[in-house]
Amino acid sequence: MNNQTAVLLFARNAADEARFKSLSTSAVRSRKVLRVMSMYAQSVAELSGLDVIKSSELDIQGSSFGERLACAFEKIYSKGYSQVIAIGNDCPDLTVEDINLSQDLLNKGQSVLGPDQRGGVFLIGLGKDQFIKDEFTQIAWQTNQLFEGLLNFLPENTLVLEKKEDINSEGNLTVWLSHRFVSIARIIIEILNQKTPNAGRSFDLASSTLERFVGLRAPPSR
Repeated sequence: MNNQTAVLLFARNAADEARFKSLSTSAVRSRKVLRVMSMYAQSVAELSGLDVIKSSELDIQGSSFGERLACAFEKIYSKGYSQVIAIGNDCPDLTVEDINLSQDLLNKGQSVLGPDQRGGVFLIGLGKDQFIKDEFTQIAWQTNQLFEGLLNFLPENTLVLEKKEDINSEGNLTVWLSHRFVSIARIIIEILNQKTPNAGRSFDLASSTLERFVGLRAPPSR
């Protein structure tokens, strides 16, 4: 471990996510869109050059979302990292610059929040010395009061990034697609427009296009 900062990708895999979240009237299309979004989030995280830890790689305990997320932060700190940048797989506007800026701010002793359009967040950057597990767990997770709750929990010098869209429903996706035409949006549109989705061939095409978009490659040597 050469970095003091790790990126936590806190998300279910696409198959599990599809049981809780529908992004299309077609279950097949919904799963494929979720897979593309998951791959995009991981690719962006890896391109930051930081160590990326998936929540699925951790032995996470807890009965609530807050308890599980707090457990994930705690386990990463226990690995020797002093700073964690947590992201999900539901913000297709997330950029490498968001993560790199968050790392720079954490290095200066500031916490970071990336708010979404519905009162939640797409990114949390938190240093170990600012993490109080019991209080963190009790924040109003998965509500439209989350951003305000985190602001009250974090120090006054917390930096707030520009708001971004997150995608949790077919309606959210429709709105996002209506004013986006970047490569990932074109991939999703292609999936949704397929009359007879082929889970193998069409996803391979989407994967190769996405790789070109984010410049997917092995993380830089550290």
